Amino acid sequence: MNEYAGKVIKVFIISLILLLSLGGIAEILFGLPGPGPDPLSIGYAGTEYYMHPNQEVMTFEATAYTLEDGNGDGLTASMTVPQVGRTIAVDPAIIPYGSKVIVNGHTYVAEDCGGDIKGNRIDIYMGSGSDAYKEAMQFGRQWVEVQIKGGILNDVN
Repeated sequence: MNEYAGKVIKVFIISLILLLSLGGIAEILFGLPGPGPDPLSIGYAGTEYYMHPNQEVMTFEATAYTLEDGNGDGLTASMTVPQVGRTIAVDPAIIPYGSKVIVNGHTYVAEDCGGDIKGNRIDIYMGSGSDAYKEAMQFGRQWVEVQIKGGILNDVN
């Protein structure tokens, strides 16, 4: 093989590697999956998380919490500012952070966790202050219908 043919082969191989690394183009041209985790699961710190099918409705135990129940920094475990009507605490091995979670028809985002939140349990954020505390106590402990939708969300309405 001459020197020119060797250079052509190297350029072809490098071009092919670059093309495949673009993911979407490789999928279109060659029917190959793009880079990243399988769409039904996501890996984090060596742990495989199951992204629940959108149709699956499950029963979870739900409690409520206030800002004062946290560690005092005013941020969730996913480093967001908790918002009433949006933030819930989850077990991230069951519901990955950023997942859209529908609880009894209301849409929340999995943004926090808690020491007691393990398995099929969620904790709904109620705000801060004495009114939020009363609302959390009134909410108590109850069983709720939960539908989990995977994906990172920037805005939930």
